[in-house]
Amino acid sequence: MANLHTLAAEATKEVLDSLGKESSGIKTPGVHAVSIIAAYNTTGTKDGNEWNSVTVEFETENGETARLSEFFAVPKTNSQEDIDKANRTNTRIMNVMTRLAKAIGIPDIKVATSGYQESTDDKGRTVTTYPKFKNKKLNIVTYTEISADQKDPSKVYVTQTVDANKFLDKDGKDGLGRDSVESFNAEAKARFEIAYRDQTNPSCISKLATLQEQSMGHAPAAVTQPLTGMPSAETASNDDDI
Repeated sequence: MANLHTLAAEATKEVLDSLGKESSGIKTPGVHAVSIIAAYNTTGTKDGNEWNSVTVEFETENGETARLSEFFAVPKTNSQEDIDKANRTNTRIMNVMTRLAKAIGIPDIKVATSGYQESTDDKGRTVTTYPKFKNKKLNIVTYTEISADQKDPSKVYVTQTVDANKFLDKDGKDGLGRDSVESFNAEAKARFEIAYRDQTNPSCISKLATLQEQSMGHAPAAVTQPLTGMPSAETASNDDDI
């Protein structure tokens, strides 16, 4: 029969290190004043295929965190259609990073990424860090996103996701110099979405309806699917499992 001291004695160091921690992720939707902890590009391989992502880590004055990750696209075939599709994805990511750079006062993405530093992480992947982003202050926007556990689709997680289309400078001004904190705040608090890969998941659909009703002051609807909630957490990078 399991007991505390036996389980503790048998647990690996990795398991022990992971216990007792609370999520440091931003827990509420809206506008958040943050500093950039790091901005970097990661290159690795999976199943013989190379992948490439850009990640930006943010932290509030209270120590809450958020992370924005985007994966660059590689054409699936040599067809013009696939090439154009990949180019559109990569151009979108360039737009995201350019908006972010402008919010911290660097209008040129070439300047923002100059002086980069290359290293290797503990998984042997190439990491290119962009020091000019580090410690810069700005305001980001997060909204509520619902996703399912990939091993148990009945388990649902509610997290805060960084809106890649909305960055404000440290004074709360948008790219046109308008004070947008109030309007962005209101929009974010009313935004509830299901992660793209889980949009047909019944548990996620039920959780979405419940959250929407709660936000409007109504009693939550009856839930027929088994749900396992999780405190809102920072945006997770998909490359953690790569």
